[in-house]
Amino acid sequence: MIGILRSKIDSFFGRGKFSTSVPVMDGPLQPNHLLEAMTVLASAPGLDNVVHCGNRLYFSSGASLLRSNGPKLESVSTFNAAITCLASDGYDALAVGLDGTGVKIRGGRHDGYKIETVAGDRLICPTAALFQDPDTLVIASGSTRHAATQWKHDLMVSGCSGSVWRIKLDTGTTERIADKLAFPFGLAEGRNGELLVSEAWRHRIIRLDDQTAGVPPVPVLEDLPGYPARLIKASRGGYWLAIFAPRNQLVEFVLQ
Repeated sequence: MIGILRSKIDSFFGRGKFSTSVPVMDGPLQPNHLLEAMTVLASAPGLDNVVHCGNRLYFSSGASLLRSNGPKLESVSTFNAAITCLASDGYDALAVGLDGTGVKIRGGRHDGYKIETVAGDRLICPTAALFQDPDTLVIASGSTRHAATQWKHDLMVSGCSGSVWRIKLDTGTTERIADKLAFPFGLAEGRNGELLVSEAWRHRIIRLDDQTAGVPPVPVLEDLPGYPARLIKASRGGYWLAIFAPRNQLVEFVLQ
């Protein structure tokens, strides 16, 4: 009851989650300008989703899966939909998220395995994937209503139909870890085995400690100045977080 009353008051005064103020990229939230000075390794149209598999780097470019070959990129596969996410088991298997289609395993012991539905619903918006071991894949579904390339539509209707799933590739078992998320866009494993998830439309990183459906997520980084996306462990500790678009007051006003 108190929470409902507080929400009504915040709505009237434009405070809390109803505020249209946007934090600036300052202090520890400054963009990493080192990227501006880096040497270009390779380039391709729409280059995205870099992962390390075996002793090679893999990338996506639209519907094409590319692999580094010295200073050049070579095409190794072309799919029937745009690649939305990639994950590596660290050895020889890749999980390839396909827009509007699902996830396909390429290479490894589960080569050719397809995940097209979760709990009876079509997996139309795979936004992130993470191998916990060669037989276990965690998948983030950004939305049940919109494909990944329709993210602007999901943002403007304040979509919160996202979810996180654990798939056992050896048995086909599917387990829902979390749901009602506002476009989960990145997955990483925490220091103690917990899952970290970037929740784009709520501008935050959350932690799933119990990894069991129904257990509320724990916010670990909130009120980001943009929409968080890819999340990956850094080799020297900590994490790299990609913010794919900045927030602005006009969009915040429209959403309110």
